[in-house]
Amino acid sequence: MTHLVTIARCTGAAYLGLAAAGMVGHLVLTTQLTAPGDPAETLTRLHESPALAHLMIVMELLVVLTQALAAWGFFALFRRDHLVAAFGVAAFGMANALAILVSAVFLATAVAVSADASSPPARMPRPPSACSPRSAQPHGRPEPSSSGSGSSRWVSSR
Repeated sequence: MTHLVTIARCTGAAYLGLAAAGMVGHLVLTTQLTAPGDPAETLTRLHESPALAHLMIVMELLVVLTQALAAWGFFALFRRDHLVAAFGVAAFGMANALAILVSAVFLATAVAVSADASSPPARMPRPPSACSPRSAQPHGRPEPSSSGSGSSRWVSSR
């Protein structure tokens, strides 16, 4: 029984570490380093605060580590009584850790791009205008359009 208590305590510590690292990394650092809807501003913030950006990567990796440890701990706790449920919890936890690891890779790439002075500035492509004129499909064929009733009718490109 003391073995299970030790595993439970370690799992609880990993879960607490997951919560702490997630709060610091996501709620504190992300709000300081990103500008929602403005990639150029985000790139500028990453370039101006490389120490915070690297700390954010460390926090993401700490989340990955603690998530994996918590998943392993839950598996160790539940495997004797409910093997299938224990496997499911462990698989879900490891999949979550993998998804967060991919996020950390993308974040590290963004930090590397922000540090590279030779890269062009970030620009978002302009979205197509809702009022743009209709154009013909290739080879001069008219393009289909839907009317209000849901049926299809052909609209000439002229």
